Amino acid sequence: ALQGFGFCEAAGEAFSLAATMPGAFALVGRVAGAMRLMGTIVVVVGTLYICAMVLICFPPAGLNNAMAPLVASGVAAFVIAQVMLSPLSSIARACLHCYA
Repeated sequence: ALQGFGFCEAAGEAFSLAATMPGAFALVGRVAGAMRLMGTIVVVVGTLYICAMVLICFPPAGLNNAMAPLVASGVAAFVIAQVMLSPLSSIARACLHCYA
């Protein structure tokens, strides 16, 4: 659409680009997946570390075990990281289409 093609013609161009450069598309997909995994790990570990430090430094009254707040914050951090990093693969492939 950006170059004045209709949908079917643009889809054919995208398919031919992917068919002529399968290595580049496979590499971009693998790198985007690795970046998504690393980003999720960093977000979850960082969130759990900050939550643990807050619970250790400022323990709330009546909290005997910090496991429940840590599990809840870990699950929330995982969900948020997955939602925020989910478009990464599509964006990487779109950039490959633009600059290949």
